[in-house]
Amino acid sequence: PVGTRKIGWLKEIVGTEVLDPLFARAAAFADGPERAGFLQFDLLSIRWSQVRAIRERIRSETGFPGERIMVAATHNHAGPAVANVGDVPRDEAYLATLVERSAAAFAAALDHLEDVELGFGSGLEPDLAFNRRMIMRDGTVKTQRSLSPEALGPEGPADPEVGLLAVRGLDRTLKGCLVNFACHPVHH
Repeated sequence: PVGTRKIGWLKEIVGTEVLDPLFARAAAFADGPERAGFLQFDLLSIRWSQVRAIRERIRSETGFPGERIMVAATHNHAGPAVANVGDVPRDEAYLATLVERSAAAFAAALDHLEDVELGFGSGLEPDLAFNRRMIMRDGTVKTQRSLSPEALGPEGPADPEVGLLAVRGLDRTLKGCLVNFACHPVHH
């Protein structure tokens, strides 16, 4: 909401308007007794203590095994301050609702279980993401926006693979998808 302290720029920024709504997205899967779930946040990160609290709340309210839920964040540098970073304190008001609303989103996913088909695919996107940490001629490593003539090359690899798990109903309508792409989205 407007007034939420934001994270990711090493300075205090408070949201004054909503440009794009942020979400917690939940997916639950069951195959007989086997269960797995995913909970993804439009946040910079999610702390282990928050993950533990979310999993425990879901387990106590639904019986779904918390250890079978993958909790992840998109690494949004313009999202709510969920941790203390530098001189920017976390937004306690936002965090007070995070566990409760996350558990509610996951419970809603459980309430809507239906028979589906799963499909998996992957491809390469080599041009979007890159390793911006460059080894310099003097042996130091620097983060760079553009390649300097002093740069010998990247400190490590970039992963160009895009993985996709698609879920569709038996009527072939798309229900959702899970996407994995290693990228560090820092633009506001």
